[in-house]
Amino acid sequence: MKVRFTPVAVVLFSLLALVGCKKDDPAPLESEVKGKLLAGEKDASKNWRLLGVTVATASNPAQALNFPACFLDNVYTFNNNASQDYQSAEGASKCGTSSPDIIERGNLENFERFLNESGVECKLCEIEKEDGKKSIAFDFGKNKLPFWT
Repeated sequence: MKVRFTPVAVVLFSLLALVGCKKDDPAPLESEVKGKLLAGEKDASKNWRLLGVTVATASNPAQALNFPACFLDNVYTFNNNASQDYQSAEGASKCGTSSPDIIERGNLENFERFLNESGVECKLCEIEKEDGKKSIAFDFGKNKLPFWT
């Protein structure tokens, strides 16, 4: 007695070809992943406050960086929208005149170098606030994030 497997094999092979050839979903872009982390689902927003910064490098153990209290109560709002924009708002403690004036003393480059050597990779710039006073900001190309407003 001869058993015919040809029709069964053709049917099984056809089913496997139809089911097994589905393309995988593409991996999300890094900006989408970070946008969701910072602001939540698409078109949502979240508020953040800096509680502290600890820096560790390959050659140095972890160490906490100290920031003035007026900087730690600032609120940063990140939006998960097409432009992934953000706003910063100064908290109840105003930094204004009580903070050391890095710009007037010409220490902006030294401050940037200090942050980078401490493991906080950044580029700083000088901006002019609405009241005409100069301030420091993180420089992200077309976007500038003020240390305080």
